Amino acid sequence: MNIDIIGAGAIGLLLAGGLGAAGHNVYLWTRTEEQARQINGQGLVLESQGELRRVTGPGIRAAALSSGFSERAGAAEWVLLAVKQRHLTSALLESLAPLKESRVPVLCLQNGMGHLDLLSRYLNQDQLYAAITTEGAKKLSANHVIRSMPGETRLGIPFEAERGRLEAFAVLLDQAGFSALMAKDIEREMFRKLLINAAINPLTAIWRIPNGELLASEERKAVLNKLIDEALEVLKRSGIPYDADIREQIMGICRATSGNISSMLADVQRGEETEVDFINGYLAQLASKAGMEAPTHELVWRLIRGLSNP
Repeated sequence: MNIDIIGAGAIGLLLAGGLGAAGHNVYLWTRTEEQARQINGQGLVLESQGELRRVTGPGIRAAALSSGFSERAGAAEWVLLAVKQRHLTSALLESLAPLKESRVPVLCLQNGMGHLDLLSRYLNQDQLYAAITTEGAKKLSANHVIRSMPGETRLGIPFEAERGRLEAFAVLLDQAGFSALMAKDIEREMFRKLLINAAINPLTAIWRIPNGELLASEERKAVLNKLIDEALEVLKRSGIPYDADIREQIMGICRATSGNISSMLADVQRGEETEVDFINGYLAQLASKAGMEAPTHELVWRLIRGLSNP
């Protein structure tokens, strides 16, 4: 299958390497020409459980997004959108516009909320699909990615779209080594992940600690629980369902990923902007729409923004 992947960060590289190794033709769209040249010259390096695998050959190609994605629109059978929400700029969105006519299915892998409504202004709702993943991946260099923790990728239909082609793509991902499942209610799954990220990510970024350290003291657990309490009240007031045991799930994730560095902490350590606007910021705005306040989410939202926007 011909698959275009927009975004060559950790998840983009991981998907490109796995799909390329499974024999699919992957066209990887990067932010910089330098990264594209390195991938074209050296291929991709996948590292998992201490083993290295180099994926090369004519089936793996790369180009900078600015160099002509619009002209190629329609050549792919699937497009995977693997950029972070903060990179969904006007220029990128406008470059996607030609896909509207070709009606190529687009799988969106962003964290947080709000991106699907934004993308639906540029593309047809019936070509948009959503995915959430727990794959653990770390980008070591322009073409080298570590799969630190195999996870699960849930796929779903956020609007009205053909289910059969998404089911077929889930099988394809599974055959390429990614555990892929169809979600019955992808919006509920996305809100579940939002709750998890909104509780864990900002605190690990502020305190500069791995996930498990959130449970190391009563003071940290108190703030963690405050974020969870506020988020659940926002969802309740907004009429959005959530799992009754979500608090236990969040605590379990802290324990299961105790040594992991959250993506928000990794962004802060690199001096990059985070996705806090689309996580805690989204919850603060949702609270406002529901006629209430979420002061703790508002506070951590502004604290994180202050770290990346001096």
